[in-house]
Amino acid sequence: MDKGGGGSEVIESDATVFKFQPDHKVFFMFHPFYAVVMEAALKNVRESVESNPREAWLIYNTPDCYKTVLQSRAFTAWERKDY
Repeated sequence: MDKGGGGSEVIESDATVFKFQPDHKVFFMFHPFYAVVMEAALKNVRESVESNPREAWLIYNTPDCYKTVLQSRAFTAWERKDY
């Protein structure tokens, strides 16, 4: 995503092995995976952010794996709304 905020990219890939790039900063997930896959995907995100420090955001709708996200330490909860 470019700094102008106008760029975005949809990636369809095996989330358990996908290597996130240093310019990937916003992650939108709508009900993406079961916990075992989510754990692997979040591990990849965390490793990418640790290797190339940056602020990263997870926008997660239908957070069935909310506890998995918190346990991954890839992101911290900022706001959660239950409807």
